[in-house]
Parts: sequence; C-alpha cells; structure tokens
Amino acid sequence: MDEEKRREQLVRWMREHGEAVLHLAYFYVRDRHMAEDVFQDTFLRVYSEMDKLRDEGAAKTWILRITANLCRDRFRSWVYKRVLLPGDENLPQGVAASAEQEAVASLERRRLLDLMFRLPLMDREVLIYHYYCELKTNEIAQVLRIDSGAVRVRLHRARRRLKDMLREEGSADERRSHAEAGTDG
Repeated sequence: MDEEKRREQLVRWMREHGEAVLHLAYFYVRDRHMAEDVFQDTFLRVYSEMDKLRDEGAAKTWILRITANLCRDRFRSWVYKRVLLPGDENLPQGVAASAEQEAVASLERRRLLDLMFRLPLMDREVLIYHYYCELKTNEIAQVLRIDSGAVRVRLHRARRRLKDMLREEGSADERRSHAEAGTDG
C-alpha cells in the first residue's frame, strides 16, 4: 500500500474508531491527558503496523487491542503508579458530548461508574468492552486474546461483584441514615 493510501486509511479509521479508542483509553487510565496520549500512540502504532492487518473487518478489534495493550503498559509504568488518578471532571472533550457522558451525569450512573473502577482490572475491562465499546462476546475475546467462554465467565463474575458492591454500599448507607436518625437498623 502506498503512503497516500495508508494515510487515507488511517484517517478513515480515526474517524470510525477514534471515539471508541478515546473512551477505552480514558476508562483504563482515568486521566484525560493520558487518554489523549494513548489515542495518539494507538494511531501511530496502527499506522506503523497497518500492513499486518489481514482482515479489514477486524480493524476495530485490532485497534482496540492495541489501545488496551498501550493502556496496560501505562499501568505497569513507574510514572503511572505515582500519578494520582483524577475524577471524571477530566473526561476528554469528545466524551463529554456523548450519550455515555450524559448518562454518567446522573448520580446513580456516577455511583455505578465509581464502583466499577474499584473492580479488579480483569473484571473492569470486560465491562468496559461490553457496555462502553459495545463489543460482542466474540469481539471481546479477540481483543483480549482469550476464549469466548472465558469472556462470558468474566462478565458474569464482574456483574456479580458489581451487584454485591452495590448491595454492600446500600447497606452501609442504610446503617448511616439510621445512625444519623438515632434509630437502630
């Protein structure tokens, strides 16, 4: 593929998959600037490895796999481990206008999102791919390079843990309100 076609292809993929890359990067690193860095690094790598992709139909999962790997590299990096992770006020501008951001604005959605970030990475990432990137089980399996059955198990486990966390938080809230009211729970 000549350079002009490579650039055109890259621009098309950035247009088609850029928002998903930015969302995914943000949900991994929880920092707008880092997510933007990952976005740039992702598409630099996509451009340099474009010839390795054999199936154009698999471009989205391939690009998201690159994004996830770059995010995991950041988690392992010395610098990232010493950075305090900010709250949702640092969402990228493109994310702020999305339907997901509007939903996150509600108190319940924010609470759920905060709880999701407390989950171990293995659980959190399948939820991110499924609910935020809207990937099917087999696509998640391709991105993570695991069996579809393992994806289903992880999704089930992550949902159960999230449900348990919601239940525990609700019980703690109820105990607090009883204590504040001076009644026994």
